[in-house]
Amino acid sequence: MLRRIFVLAFLLVSVQFVFAQDFEVPKGYKFKKKDDYIRYEKEIISCINWLETTPFDLDDKKRKKAAQFLLDWLNGNPKIKKFEPSANMQVFNNKNPELLIIFMGGWAKFCLEHPEQADDKLQTNMAGIISVIKVYKLSKGNGLKKDKDLETLVKMWEKGELEDWVKKNK
Repeated sequence: MLRRIFVLAFLLVSVQFVFAQDFEVPKGYKFKKKDDYIRYEKEIISCINWLETTPFDLDDKKRKKAAQFLLDWLNGNPKIKKFEPSANMQVFNNKNPELLIIFMGGWAKFCLEHPEQADDKLQTNMAGIISVIKVYKLSKGNGLKKDKDLETLVKMWEKGELEDWVKKNK
């Protein structure tokens, strides 16, 4: 039974990793009008998924291009107009400032997947923090520095206490 669970978990992780590797940063993208942003929404989701599932010590050149694509898409996007992370949400910015784009990606992905909740500051901050936690767990020691503040957030998330912390730190 335990072997089956292990094999199933391995297969699920492998499938997610393979799909995430398919992402390529579009060449010659431009964001000038509303339709430009809409046209790239699927690629943005793929970009965010790739950023969330690829360890930080792999493919640095592609990671920088993907992060720039996401940042360019976020700037001026009419759907993602209320990017307002709470000040205390940026604890991860101390030792690993590159996680800010991961936070922004989690935020944006939530807004795209749940447009009816795009103005919900609690849920958008939760989505951003959870993205940071996932990437931190994946890449701690492999491109990201160990961070005691993030370790605390990881423990809160695992215990189901993260939402309470986010509510208190708006």
